[in-house]
Amino acid sequence: MDPTLRLLRLEELVRAMSDVIEQGLALYWGTAGGAPGDVMDTFAVARQLNLAAPVCQWAELPPEPRLFRHLGLGAVTWSPLGPAPTPDEETPGNDTAKARPRPPLARGLQPLAQRLGCSERQLGIAWSLRSEGVSSVLLGAETPRGLRELLQALQVLPRLGPSALRELEPLLGGGAPP
Repeated sequence: MDPTLRLLRLEELVRAMSDVIEQGLALYWGTAGGAPGDVMDTFAVARQLNLAAPVCQWAELPPEPRLFRHLGLGAVTWSPLGPAPTPDEETPGNDTAKARPRPPLARGLQPLAQRLGCSERQLGIAWSLRSEGVSSVLLGAETPRGLRELLQALQVLPRLGPSALRELEPLLGGGAPP
Protein backbone atom coordinates (compact mmCIF):
# COMPACT_ATOMS: atom_id res chain seq x y z
CA MET A 1 0.00 0.00 0.00
CA ASP A 2 1.12 3.52 -0.76
CA PRO A 3 2.78 4.93 2.42
CA THR A 4 0.80 8.19 2.20
CA LEU A 5 -2.50 6.33 1.87
CA ARG A 6 -1.53 4.08 4.77
CA LEU A 7 -0.83 7.09 7.02
CA LEU A 8 -4.13 8.69 5.97
CA ARG A 9 -5.98 5.51 6.94
CA LEU A 10 -4.19 5.46 10.29
CA GLU A 11 -5.12 9.11 10.82
CA GLU A 12 -8.78 8.33 10.05
CA LEU A 13 -8.69 5.46 12.52
CA VAL A 14 -7.09 7.55 15.28
CA ARG A 15 -9.51 10.45 14.69
CA ALA A 16 -12.52 8.11 14.76
CA MET A 17 -11.42 6.45 17.99
CA SER A 18 -10.64 9.83 19.57
CA ASP A 19 -14.14 11.03 18.62
CA VAL A 20 -15.66 7.94 20.24
CA ILE A 21 -13.75 8.70 23.45
CA GLU A 22 -14.62 12.43 23.36
CA GLN A 23 -18.32 11.52 23.03
CA GLY A 24 -18.06 9.38 26.15
CA LEU A 25 -18.81 6.15 24.28
CA ALA A 26 -15.52 4.57 25.35
CA LEU A 27 -12.85 5.27 27.93
CA TYR A 28 -9.90 4.15 25.82
CA TRP A 29 -9.07 2.10 22.76
CA GLY A 30 -6.61 -0.49 21.62
CA THR A 31 -5.32 -2.20 18.51
CA ALA A 32 -5.50 -5.82 17.40
CA GLY A 33 -3.34 -8.00 15.24
CA GLY A 34 -1.00 -5.27 14.08
CA ALA A 35 2.66 -5.78 13.42
CA PRO A 36 5.00 -3.85 15.75
CA GLY A 37 5.60 -1.23 13.04
CA ASP A 38 1.86 -0.68 12.62
CA VAL A 39 1.41 -0.24 16.36
CA MET A 40 4.30 2.25 16.46
CA ASP A 41 2.87 4.20 13.52
CA THR A 42 -0.62 4.33 15.05
CA PHE A 43 0.85 5.58 18.31
CA ALA A 44 2.97 8.18 16.47
CA VAL A 45 -0.01 9.50 14.46
CA ALA A 46 -2.05 9.86 17.65
CA ARG A 47 0.73 11.74 19.44
CA GLN A 48 1.49 13.95 16.43
CA LEU A 49 -2.16 15.02 16.17
CA ASN A 50 -2.62 15.27 19.96
CA LEU A 51 -5.37 12.63 19.84
CA ALA A 52 -6.13 9.61 21.99
CA ALA A 53 -3.48 6.96 21.46
CA PRO A 54 -4.17 3.25 21.89
CA VAL A 55 -3.48 1.95 25.39
CA CYS A 56 -3.39 -1.77 24.66
CA GLN A 57 -2.78 -4.34 21.96
CA TRP A 58 -4.82 -7.50 21.63
CA ALA A 59 -2.23 -10.21 21.06
CA GLU A 60 -2.48 -13.99 20.80
CA LEU A 61 0.77 -14.54 22.66
CA PRO A 62 2.67 -12.24 24.98
CA PRO A 63 4.09 -9.33 23.00
CA GLU A 64 7.53 -8.04 22.19
CA PRO A 65 8.30 -6.49 25.61
CA ARG A 66 10.53 -3.67 24.34
CA LEU A 67 7.79 -2.27 22.11
CA PHE A 68 5.26 -2.25 24.90
CA ARG A 69 7.71 -0.81 27.43
CA HIS A 70 8.69 1.95 24.99
CA LEU A 71 5.09 2.95 24.24
CA GLY A 72 3.61 2.18 27.64
CA LEU A 73 1.08 -0.18 26.07
CA GLY A 74 -0.45 -3.12 27.85
CA ALA A 75 -1.17 -6.37 26.07
CA VAL A 76 -4.52 -8.11 26.27
CA THR A 77 -3.85 -11.75 25.48
CA TRP A 78 -5.44 -15.15 26.02
CA SER A 79 -4.29 -18.59 26.98
CA PRO A 80 -1.68 -19.97 24.58
CA LEU A 81 -3.50 -23.31 24.79
CA GLY A 82 -6.75 -22.13 23.24
CA PRO A 83 -10.27 -22.64 24.55
CA ALA A 84 -10.97 -24.96 27.44
CA PRO A 85 -13.02 -28.09 26.82
CA THR A 86 -16.72 -27.86 27.58
CA PRO A 87 -18.02 -29.77 30.64
CA ASP A 88 -19.49 -32.43 28.31
CA GLU A 89 -16.06 -32.98 26.79
CA GLU A 90 -14.55 -33.39 30.26
CA THR A 91 -16.84 -36.33 31.05
CA PRO A 92 -14.83 -39.56 31.23
CA GLY A 93 -15.50 -41.84 28.30
CA ASN A 94 -16.68 -39.02 26.06
CA ASP A 95 -15.16 -39.35 22.59
CA THR A 96 -15.56 -35.61 21.82
CA ALA A 97 -12.62 -34.67 24.03
CA LYS A 98 -10.47 -37.25 22.28
CA ALA A 99 -11.50 -35.96 18.86
CA ARG A 100 -10.44 -32.36 19.59
CA PRO A 101 -6.79 -31.97 18.60
CA ARG A 102 -4.44 -30.83 21.35
CA PRO A 103 -2.63 -27.58 20.59
CA PRO A 104 1.07 -28.15 19.83
CA LEU A 105 2.04 -26.05 22.87
CA ALA A 106 0.17 -28.37 25.24
CA ARG A 107 2.13 -31.50 24.45
CA GLY A 108 5.00 -30.90 26.89
CA LEU A 109 3.13 -29.13 29.70
CA GLN A 110 1.53 -32.08 31.46
CA PRO A 111 4.54 -33.15 33.59
CA LEU A 112 5.16 -29.61 34.88
CA ALA A 113 1.44 -28.99 35.44
CA GLN A 114 1.23 -32.18 37.48
CA ARG A 115 4.26 -31.17 39.59
CA LEU A 116 2.71 -27.75 40.21
CA GLY A 117 -0.69 -29.25 41.01
CA CYS A 118 -2.63 -27.51 38.26
CA SER A 119 -4.14 -28.12 34.84
CA GLU A 120 -2.26 -27.40 31.63
CA ARG A 121 -4.66 -24.54 30.85
CA GLN A 122 -4.14 -23.00 34.28
CA LEU A 123 -0.39 -23.21 33.71
CA GLY A 124 -0.71 -21.53 30.28
CA ILE A 125 -2.82 -18.71 31.70
CA ALA A 126 -0.46 -18.20 34.65
CA TRP A 127 2.50 -18.06 32.25
CA SER A 128 0.68 -15.46 30.14
CA LEU A 129 0.00 -13.37 33.24
CA ARG A 130 3.69 -13.52 34.21
CA SER A 131 4.83 -12.41 30.77
CA GLU A 132 6.24 -8.92 30.54
CA GLY A 133 3.88 -6.40 28.97
CA VAL A 134 0.70 -8.40 29.57
CA SER A 135 -1.88 -6.34 31.42
CA SER A 136 -4.72 -8.85 31.23
CA VAL A 137 -5.60 -12.29 29.92
CA LEU A 138 -8.98 -13.03 28.35
CA LEU A 139 -10.65 -16.17 29.61
CA GLY A 140 -13.28 -18.07 27.67
CA ALA A 141 -15.55 -20.32 29.67
CA GLU A 142 -19.00 -21.61 28.80
CA THR A 143 -20.05 -22.41 32.36
CA PRO A 144 -19.45 -21.01 35.85
CA ARG A 145 -17.58 -24.23 36.68
CA GLY A 146 -15.28 -23.70 33.69
CA LEU A 147 -14.64 -20.10 34.70
CA ARG A 148 -13.77 -21.11 38.27
CA GLU A 149 -11.31 -23.67 36.91
CA LEU A 150 -9.60 -21.08 34.70
CA LEU A 151 -9.50 -18.47 37.49
CA GLN A 152 -7.52 -20.89 39.62
CA ALA A 153 -4.59 -19.95 37.38
CA LEU A 154 -4.14 -17.02 39.77
CA GLN A 155 -3.17 -19.51 42.48
CA VAL A 156 -0.54 -21.00 40.17
CA LEU A 157 1.33 -17.68 39.81
CA PRO A 158 3.28 -17.96 43.09
CA ARG A 159 4.40 -21.46 42.11
CA LEU A 160 6.02 -20.26 38.89
CA GLY A 161 9.54 -19.92 40.20
CA PRO A 162 12.69 -19.52 38.11
CA SER A 163 13.09 -23.26 37.47
CA ALA A 164 9.47 -23.65 36.29
CA LEU A 165 9.83 -20.59 34.05
CA ARG A 166 13.04 -22.01 32.52
CA GLU A 167 11.17 -25.24 31.82
CA LEU A 168 8.24 -23.34 30.26
CA GLU A 169 10.38 -21.10 28.06
CA PRO A 170 11.02 -23.61 25.25
CA LEU A 171 7.42 -24.87 25.41
CA LEU A 172 5.58 -21.57 25.36
CA GLY A 173 8.04 -19.22 23.72
CA GLY A 174 9.74 -17.36 26.54
CA GLY A 175 8.88 -13.80 27.47
CA ALA A 176 8.30 -14.50 31.16
CA PRO A 177 10.34 -12.47 33.61
CA PRO A 178 12.53 -14.19 36.20
